Amino acid sequence: QFSGDAGPLRSIYTDAHVVVTKEVEPDYWLTLVFNACELGGSASTSEGVKGGVDAKANRLADFGGLDEDNQEIILMGILDKFYQYFRLLHGRFALFVERGNRQHLSDLVEDYCPAFLDTIDPQNLSLFHRVDGFHFGPLDRLPYLHLPSFVSVLQNKFPCILHAALLLNGCLLFS
Repeated sequence: QFSGDAGPLRSIYTDAHVVVTKEVEPDYWLTLVFNACELGGSASTSEGVKGGVDAKANRLADFGGLDEDNQEIILMGILDKFYQYFRLLHGRFALFVERGNRQHLSDLVEDYCPAFLDTIDPQNLSLFHRVDGFHFGPLDRLPYLHLPSFVSVLQNKFPCILHAALLLNGCLLFS
């Protein structure tokens, strides 16, 4: 019922919560519910309504000023990591059900969920929560030596550049 041309429902935004959901295995859906006022800022949405500011706009500003698409990407990344680490440690959900260990699966998820969520700092969420890590690109000695010089020249010419990362075909060359 929630499927359309863009695929199944991925997120729901309310004034109080952000809900992200994904089918992690065939017929197995995983959903995480985030407290909207805890994501990225300390101002609560109720203060925004009292001040005459739209609560949704206040929530967006709190979450690093990102639009909803980027917020969704970050939160889906957390959901993906949740499942990937669970699967690495315990295996697929379907395997537990096939073996008749549904209660054991429930107990594992109950224990795993708080431990995983303790590793997430909601005040410092960024797009790096979506990536699977860095893949470093190979470089010869001369280009490797030119990259820091190039970045230094850029930073001197454009003082607004504080940090730089150079990527080539998705591989990190310099940071």
